Amino acid sequence: MFFLQLSEAYCLLWQNSRTGDVDGRQGSKAKIGGAVCAVLLDLIAMGKIGIEFEKKKFLFVNYTDIWVQVSPTVLTMQT
Repeated sequence: MFFLQLSEAYCLLWQNSRTGDVDGRQGSKAKIGGAVCAVLLDLIAMGKIGIEFEKKKFLFVNYTDIWVQVSPTVLTMQT
């Protein structure tokens, strides 16, 4: 059985079903933003990155710091 990552499935939404072409850069900001979010969700689900939020306040202004933690990976060479 073959499973697609969320980002792969999202890209297939605007793939031409007859030719297999994907428009690439010719897309709306919402479409590109959705693809970026799908990739981030894939990486979170695979345990490759984590997201942390820290709420802060400075001079009566509330804001949130967002941190992306990258999991260390070990590269192995297969022969």
